[in-house]
Amino acid sequence: MEKRLPLALALSILFVMLYLQSVPRPDVPEGGELGDPAAVSASDGGPAGGSAFAPGSRSDLADRAAHAGAADAAGGDANGAANASADAAGASLPEAPLREEQLSSDDQTSRWTSRGAALTQLELNQYHATLGNDDPLPLLDVLDGQHPNLLLRDVRDVYALDRVSWELERDDEGLVFTRRTADGLLFTRKVRLGSAPYVHELSLSVTNEGSERLSSLSLVLQGARGLVDRDASSRFYGRPTAVAILEGQGADPEIISWSDSDLVGEGRSIAEGERLLATGTMTNYFASVLAPVGDTDVRQVLPLPVMDELRLQRMVDEQQPADPRQAARLRAELADDVPEAAATELQLLVLNLGPGETQLFDFSFFAGPKSVELTKEPGLSYLLPVIEKAYGNMAWINRTLLSILRFFHGVFGNWGVAIILLTLLVRGFLFPINRRQQTSMQRYSSVMQKLKPQLEELKTKYKNNKSKFQQEQMKLLKEHGATPPLGGCLLMFLQFPIWISLFQILGTSIELRQSSFGGWINDLSRPDAMPFGFFGLEAVNLLPILMALATIVQMRSQPKAGDEQQQQTQKIMGSFMPLLMLWFLYSYSAGLSLYILTSSLLGIFEMRVIKRIWPVDGKPVPVGRPASGKAA
Repeated sequence: MEKRLPLALALSILFVMLYLQSVPRPDVPEGGELGDPAAVSASDGGPAGGSAFAPGSRSDLADRAAHAGAADAAGGDANGAANASADAAGASLPEAPLREEQLSSDDQTSRWTSRGAALTQLELNQYHATLGNDDPLPLLDVLDGQHPNLLLRDVRDVYALDRVSWELERDDEGLVFTRRTADGLLFTRKVRLGSAPYVHELSLSVTNEGSERLSSLSLVLQGARGLVDRDASSRFYGRPTAVAILEGQGADPEIISWSDSDLVGEGRSIAEGERLLATGTMTNYFASVLAPVGDTDVRQVLPLPVMDELRLQRMVDEQQPADPRQAARLRAELADDVPEAAATELQLLVLNLGPGETQLFDFSFFAGPKSVELTKEPGLSYLLPVIEKAYGNMAWINRTLLSILRFFHGVFGNWGVAIILLTLLVRGFLFPINRRQQTSMQRYSSVMQKLKPQLEELKTKYKNNKSKFQQEQMKLLKEHGATPPLGGCLLMFLQFPIWISLFQILGTSIELRQSSFGGWINDLSRPDAMPFGFFGLEAVNLLPILMALATIVQMRSQPKAGDEQQQQTQKIMGSFMPLLMLWFLYSYSAGLSLYILTSSLLGIFEMRVIKRIWPVDGKPVPVGRPASGKAA
């Protein structure tokens, strides 16, 4: 047995490594496809002008941070300066009065501003930030203190569309934003509440009211910039990820994702024969997604990080800058360390627009929970690849387990009970294997105890010839049918996929977010945090501790190994593995600890049942007789 324990450890490590390889990593296209959006405009016959930095790049963030700091130092208004520059060029008309409006439904409440014709906040009325708080969940906000959501700008920044105040009117269907320019262009944005849950219908039209033909105009529509999952306080919760879903020649859509350092890399041009299905940002439980509708043509998608402006300012203040100029320099230096969220930008191209002509772009904007049920709603099928992106190669297992959990929850109305019943179901399927394993181990242990005197004689006889001793030992064991049982850790390996699947389900399935079990366990998707009040601790995660104790008892209840060295190794592993699991899962979802705790308790019960119903008499198995004996 002592030879199999290192093998089990090695296989465990290999399994974890293979799993980590199966977890989807950000799919960043190989370089050279995307830089400044103006470059693509030029290749299509559009204007080649643009800013020195690609919008959303790390350099752009630093540039904006330094620019904001310099503006503050000068005591001026950055937006006012930009507008003054545009007006000086004769490209803009006076701004409309600043106005704010909101749209509400049973699912959501969105607030809009005329400045930039942008979304400043979106709340989910049926979800809450924390348990016990009945306020709607603020899903989207102005995270960086500067840039609202769904801003529109022209690449060359001639019209200052993302900074000026548009005309804002409310009609019977929703909101209408309009902005006229001095050179005869009319930009119109309409916002409606969609028929599907958590959806807004967005439209953008560009009308040429002048007398000259517009050869091309490159626009950028920013997605939601302020999506932050406020539940992500554990090390097991990932940061927001930007995604793009493309339909091409293949049967399955191509899914591209960017996170962390990839957000400052290059984006994705939409090639000939491809079509963008959707793009946006997702967190563990929520997503904000823009999906082109109809003939809307998107030329490229660019990811970008979003700074937490408040955190950046705190970091600058901690350095105690001597003057505003030094503060501006610190902002530029520290900007690279601050990105907290992810977003995407879409490049749109207006081509060959004659006098009196209009070009239209339509989008469906989803901002809500990552629910599989919602993918069945008309027009929301693009959400399914977004949801399954986090599952990787475990998607089919996750779907199966989640369906079983939903069934049990539908019957009993409690997700904790559903997890316990899932454990019973899994242990029931594995019981025949466990019975064979346990009886085989009992028989092997019993025979080894019977042969112990003879093994001691061989050890004494061949104490100076280790290889001969091993040969004689193997010969003796074979004669008495004492073959080491196979699959000593088989049951654990068979359950690994289920553990990993539950690990993912509890961290990504909206149904289990803030799901209560009972007692102090009021959220199975988070640590159970039982109030403690001793030794300076406000709470202690009790379920992982009980899980570790039950696992220790289960492993020590297994049949003893054949000799003292094996028994010592078995004892060490019986303590080391549970403590390792305790360390790893202490701050993770209570639901996974509940599953493993229930499984360990059932394992202890099964051992008692197996020993009582399928006892082993301890007699050596005759040569030629299968080692399984009655256990077969």
